[in-house]
Amino acid sequence: MQPGQLRIREERRDGSGNIAVRNHSLSVFGMDPYIHYQCPLQGLVCVFNSPAGGEPWLTILRDPKGAEELAKALSFLFRNLQKG
Repeated sequence: MQPGQLRIREERRDGSGNIAVRNHSLSVFGMDPYIHYQCPLQGLVCVFNSPAGGEPWLTILRDPKGAEELAKALSFLFRNLQKG
């Protein structure tokens, strides 16, 4: 893996319990390291926006405090990766 790359493992479970796994890399150089998220009052999940393009990137069960802590941790990780 190259410096400034974050390796991401995505797992999705379908209705019958089967898990699909996908791995990919995200280059953090030049991107805004601050993660933006939303936890709508009527929603069941908190949605994190992709730092590379702004589209939905990550969802967690509705937990505003947990989402805030996760956003801070991811921002810290991205800033450290950007340092090289």
